Amino acid sequence: TDFAAGSAAIAELAALEDVVQELNATQAAVKDNSAVGKSVLLDALRLDTKNVWRTAYAIGQKESGFADRFKQPQGAGETPLLIAVDATIAELEKPGVAAKFIAHELPKTFVSDLKASRAAVAAARQSTESGRQTNLQSTATMDRLITEGLEHVTSLNAIMHNKYSGVPEKLRAWKSTIHVE
Repeated sequence: TDFAAGSAAIAELAALEDVVQELNATQAAVKDNSAVGKSVLLDALRLDTKNVWRTAYAIGQKESGFADRFKQPQGAGETPLLIAVDATIAELEKPGVAAKFIAHELPKTFVSDLKASRAAVAAARQSTESGRQTNLQSTATMDRLITEGLEHVTSLNAIMHNKYSGVPEKLRAWKSTIHVE
């Protein structure tokens, strides 16, 4: 009520309110990329594939060189696991190979189940990357909005000091309002 309609202070306050609303909306859009779902899928894929590798080793005791076709990953990361799983699936798709595993009590659908698990990990990986890109864009937007908001606060600070230099209680209220820890 201390400022006339259309004054610079009213315009700056309105612009600052717009920035705050846009900042809140941008912050709400940021996704949590903890990728819990992906890590669960990777663990399940790792366990399923270990059953295949263990069985290949057992078959290899009677068929020389068989287990060598089913290599476990060289490293503990996600990429080595996925490379090893892809190679395992390729071996399992060769004629007669899956039947040897089924004879060792793996389910008849184990190859298609393994492929589905691998596809689920790929989809989760894509989703995580997409979320990361969205978050990068949101962070850039938030940086821009914070800079814009600070410009409005700087203008308002000058206006308030000019307007309330003779009214200490209102100037103290303004200083308290813009104080951010």
